Amino acid sequence: MLPASLDAKVQTRIADGFSPLGVSRVVLTRLDEVVGLGVILNVVDRLSLGVSYLANGQNVPNDIQEACGPRVAELLFVADD
Repeated sequence: MLPASLDAKVQTRIADGFSPLGVSRVVLTRLDEVVGLGVILNVVDRLSLGVSYLANGQNVPNDIQEACGPRVAELLFVADD
């Protein structure tokens, strides 16, 4: 679990701390607190981790979504009405 709203250096430090465990995927939380959802791509690129789930709010489990390609693309490229 990695809060998307954290500073990039802090995210990297957290991911590095878990790397000895063989972590290869992450759950990005607090997406409702970020300015743009491009942070998803930044984390994936910078940390070389896959994303399993996205959490966009505090209403668990309703605000947790699978991070499948079509859903991530929709979040990134489709504007809200």
